[in-house]
Amino acid sequence: GWTDHNFDEWSGWTSEAGNPPGCYRLNEYGSYEVNPGIEQEVSGFVPGLTYEISGDYRPYVAWIGNPSQESFVVTVDSVLVGSFPRGPNGTDWSTFTAEFTATEFAHTIGFWAEWYDDSSYELDNVSLSIKAD
Repeated sequence: GWTDHNFDEWSGWTSEAGNPPGCYRLNEYGSYEVNPGIEQEVSGFVPGLTYEISGDYRPYVAWIGNPSQESFVVTVDSVLVGSFPRGPNGTDWSTFTAEFTATEFAHTIGFWAEWYDDSSYELDNVSLSIKAD
């Protein structure tokens, strides 16, 4: 399962939101120096193949943060592989895709909010696939 980091009382899995309902909320109240996120170790990768991580995200609190700051990020083994802005409309779901090339049989995939900003997010419909040629 998912390991959470730096969550406040409004963070975690919720059935109150989602695309459709049921999503993870990434929030840490009041500090942009602390990044809330979730991580999970995934195994079964073939070293040398390129994989895509995709899903949907949207701001949790629409009026906090800089709309152009890439404050929603995806990591693999704590290395940034994708960063995405909140966007001008703080209520819409956006699709993200990040890719990486496997170097091991197992990697830790993470999703983080509030990087360089205080923008919190909701995360849904996460998928992992081999990148098509």
